Amino acid sequence: NCDAELLKRLKEVNCYRIAFGIECGNEQFRQKVLRRKITNAEIIDRFKVIAESGIAFSLNVIIGFPGETRELVFDTIELIRSIRGYDTLTSFIFTPYHGTALRAAATKNGWLDPDTITKHNTSRSLLKMPPPYLNADEIDGLLMTFPLYCYFPKCEWENIQRAEIPDQEGLQIRKHYSDIYSTNFLNES
Repeated sequence: NCDAELLKRLKEVNCYRIAFGIECGNEQFRQKVLRRKITNAEIIDRFKVIAESGIAFSLNVIIGFPGETRELVFDTIELIRSIRGYDTLTSFIFTPYHGTALRAAATKNGWLDPDTITKHNTSRSLLKMPPPYLNADEIDGLLMTFPLYCYFPKCEWENIQRAEIPDQEGLQIRKHYSDIYSTNFLNES
């Protein structure tokens, strides 16, 4: 819903930051499952206008939707890689809130016990999805490495994939890439 005029007015009243939910980078999944009728090209074009506004902005994504596969997560990574100007990227695990269509779908498919109580933010996926869908361990690994896939060139992806596994080697690799990301992208010292 952002256009140049709206962003100009927001800046005039001292808006200094906006957070945007991308949720999913696969157009078909986003339209059919999430019911968001916007193309990736439209998203990219709108973020060009947002970046030009001079208002700092961050991106939020969700991983582990009912029926989500690794390939769908990488569609989101590819979309994020094509957006310029954001200064923070945060990924969250899907939370199956009561009363939502996505919770109903998860329950209908047998991926979620209907009596499950949800919390504000899920720290581990509550869904028990069979292959080819993501399981909780895969979601955890992708959650921890998502910004790294978005930032680093594809020639580093094999190493980043190894960093998804939380054993000693994987955690060392993750720390290596996270340190570079923190210094170079987040400007932390």
